[in-house]
Amino acid sequence: MKFQETHTLNKGMATVLKMYTDPKYFEAKYAKLGHSNVRIVNSGMNGDVFTILVEYETKPTIKLPSFAEKFVSGTMKIKQTDSWNVKTATGSLAVDIAGMPTKVSANMKLTDKGDSTSLALDYEVNVKIPLIGGKLESVIADDVKSKSPEDTRVSNELLAGY
Repeated sequence: MKFQETHTLNKGMATVLKMYTDPKYFEAKYAKLGHSNVRIVNSGMNGDVFTILVEYETKPTIKLPSFAEKFVSGTMKIKQTDSWNVKTATGSLAVDIAGMPTKVSANMKLTDKGDSTSLALDYEVNVKIPLIGGKLESVIADDVKSKSPEDTRVSNELLAGY
């Protein structure tokens, strides 16, 4: 399932890229969003590309359909990789949920609006469960969309410090 989200960040693109290439931003963001055991596995620049792998744990925030509950115990273990090309202001993210046949990814693009920056995210959710995967993709997409405003709010709160 594919869908799009757009976030408005309250500073210019150069400042947003500075934040998006700072591992401390990711630690603070995931903690403020209520996740636990946040850990930076690795991060760094390779030429113009910054990449970071973050692991964290979270409790499901949606009522999963009964067929999906068997894949999730009380806590979900997440691995998220973000990459940003600082020259092109484009990036990608990939989310892996331990124990679930699910992949969430997005291509990202920043557009400088002067005093603000637009972040466009083109998401794709894939659940590899025959017959019911599409239903679970829809549930996950709705969850991402519902969390988008809080993600933007926390990012803007942290952006104020850059």
